[in-house]
Formats: sequence, structure tokens, C-alpha cells
Amino acid sequence: MYALVDCNNFYVSCERIFKPALERQPVVVLSNNDGCIVARSNEVKAMGIKMGTPYFKVSDFLKCNGVSIFSSNYALYGDISSRIMTILSEFCPELEIYSIDEAFLDLHFIANIDFEKFGDSIHNKILHCIGIPVSVGIAPTRTLAKLANHLTKKNCIKTDANSNNMNSKLSQTCVLRSTQDITNLEEQADLEDIWGIGKRSAERLRNCEIRTIEDFINAESCEIRKILGVCGNRTQLELKGQQAVTLESASIDKKSVCHSRSFSKTVADFNTLQEAVAHYTSSVMEKIRLQGLIGGSVTLFLKTRNSANLANPQYISATSSLPMPSSRTSDFLQLTSQLLKDLYSENKYYKSAGVIITDLSSGDSVQGDLFSLPPQNNSLDKAIDLINNKFGKGTLFHASEGIKRKWEMKRDWRSPSYTTSWKELPQVMCLN
Repeated sequence: MYALVDCNNFYVSCERIFKPALERQPVVVLSNNDGCIVARSNEVKAMGIKMGTPYFKVSDFLKCNGVSIFSSNYALYGDISSRIMTILSEFCPELEIYSIDEAFLDLHFIANIDFEKFGDSIHNKILHCIGIPVSVGIAPTRTLAKLANHLTKKNCIKTDANSNNMNSKLSQTCVLRSTQDITNLEEQADLEDIWGIGKRSAERLRNCEIRTIEDFINAESCEIRKILGVCGNRTQLELKGQQAVTLESASIDKKSVCHSRSFSKTVADFNTLQEAVAHYTSSVMEKIRLQGLIGGSVTLFLKTRNSANLANPQYISATSSLPMPSSRTSDFLQLTSQLLKDLYSENKYYKSAGVIITDLSSGDSVQGDLFSLPPQNNSLDKAIDLINNKFGKGTLFHASEGIKRKWEMKRDWRSPSYTTSWKELPQVMCLN
């Protein structure tokens, strides 16, 4: 059996940890540059606000309805996610992290387990230690576990509609032991609720008279393959209780690592643009070292807006390679600085930039030469990473990244980084 543990409205729940007054209050979290809504509380969902709605279109509506608004705080969300995954590893060592707020637990080696109590124990422990409500779905395959988790959330929202304590009803665990359990819950799940089947695929299936999950399970495999390809056959097998989907490790198999952001406002000055590119280069190299990789090539891309025609953005890019693959930030700073000089034009405004590192490999798989430092010889960057990990991101940085950074993305409603910054720790006052 597999258990899928998924945090409920994760970004919103993270904001509520340090602001308990927001429980059962409408809350939204915005994307980079406060552009679109990327997380909604159940109260906001009930208002009919869709995921991805541009903020400017609904700003007046949100204010009139007392909705609390937050900018994305990835430092906070990432740290809370790490704490949750640590707790999950205590329940089951076979942990597969699927995303920032989801993880699969392989329960095959845990004997004499009551699945409902096990799921409730996970919920209660995370809620008590972290303050985040989670839903748990348990089933013989990952696809069924994903479906069970969806049913858990759906039932919790319905049950909690008239409750005064939101978290009290969210400890429900849905267990699907067989395809018979699915058919018993047929009215609660649609084709779109199946992991790997979206609205378009569901529409194609319905056009072929496959309208329900039971129809999908009982359909001929050749017919499913014709409609959805090999992936559709795997999904069908998973729904029948046969393991056909595995989560692949994405370390050395990665083809590239990217870091890109939009600026808070258009940038025309070269020095300002150079600061942003240097910062993005440093950030992407930190990601690469964290995964134990080295890179051989870098691509710099810019989104420009011509001063004569601001309505038509253009994308320009250039690529350069190192003689020897490396994980040293300084090596790639030199490359991106030169690429920027080649791409920069004075008569253009720049809206965003990004750095992509390619030709990734592990350090011990590279053939060296007599005139280059070994890829593993990177004590300076390792020391910087250790210090930033201990004292907070950005404690040490390259001077070329700038200090004031007026180009950084707009985040007018960002909450403090309560758990990752000494300067932003919550303060408690004792009154005698």
C-alpha cells in the first residue's frame, strides 16, 4: 500500500501558522511580482475565484470582501515543507517527495497497520508540531492513492462547511483497497480527478463513450492506448491495482537547471541588469551544488520591450560553454557577464531575465586535464553555502549581485521569513 500525504492549501496554511486570526478567514497568495492568484483558502474558493486569476482583475472584489492578501514567501514555504518531510520520514523511511507539499509513503514493509489510524496519526502529528492540516489517501498504487487523497479533501470540505473548527474535520483518511471501493464512490469522483487525466483527455474519453471511472477501468487496453497512448494504459493498470507508475529520481538525470524572474519594473540601465543576472547566476549555481552536480554550459535569456513599441515583447538569448565543467559560481559569473554585454542594447527596456545551466553531470564522471582545477575543488563556494544555510540565505553574496537590488520582483504583501531569518523572528512581549 502507498500513502499520499498532501498539505491542504499549503501556501495559505503556511501564512496562517503565525497569524491564527486568519483561520476560517478568506486568504489568497499571489505569484511573482504579485501577478496572479496561486493559492486560495476554501473560503475564497467558495467565492468563485479561480486559480491563476490575475490580481488586478479581482483586487476590488477581494478588498470589498475582506480577503487577506499575501505575496509569495518561498523561504518560509520551503522551510515549512522541509519540517513536514522530516516528520513524515519518522513514520515511514521509504519516503518519495513528489512536490513542495506532497509525498508518497511506501507502506509495504510496515506490518500490522491500521491504515485509517495511521493516516490520522500523520495528520495529528503534523498539525500539532507544525500547524499545517494535511489530507491522507492510502491505496495499493500511487494513482489510487492520489485519487483517495482527492476524495479525502473533497469530503473534508463538505463536512467542514458548517464547522467552527476547520482543522477538526480534516483528519479523515480515505483508504481504497480495491477497484470495488472506487465503484462504491463513483458519484464522488470524475475522470478529471484521476492523476494524469486532465480536462482535455477526459473530453476525448467521453467522446469515445468512456464517461466514468468504471468505464475507464473496464475499457479495452487497445482502445485506451489509441486515445491516451502508453501513459493511459499505465493509468488504467494502476486503477486496477497493478503498479505501473514509479517516481524517477531527478538528480543526475536532469538536463538543465534554471533560475528566472520578472523585474518589479522595466530595466534599461546596464549595471542594474548586470546585478540581476549575477544574482540569478549565483542562485542557480547554489541549486546545482545542492544536487551534487556540475555544469558545462550556460544560456542567458532576456525578455525585452522596445522603447518604440512596448506592447510587443521579444525574447533574446545566447549560450556559452566552459572548457571544463564546473560548479564554481565565479566561472559562470564571467560567462553570463560576457553574454550580457553581447546581448545588451541601449534602446530597449528589459522586463525579465533568466539563467539556464546545461550539460549537467556528476563531478566524478568528468575527464580532467593538466591545466584545469578539478571540479570538486570548490572550497570557497562550499563555505559560502554552509554559512548561508546556517545564518540565512544572502548572508554572504558576490558583490556583483548588488546590495539595494531595486530590480527585485514586486512583493508588496510578503510576510516575514519567520523561520529562516534572524531579523524577522516573531517577537513576544511580556506584560506585567
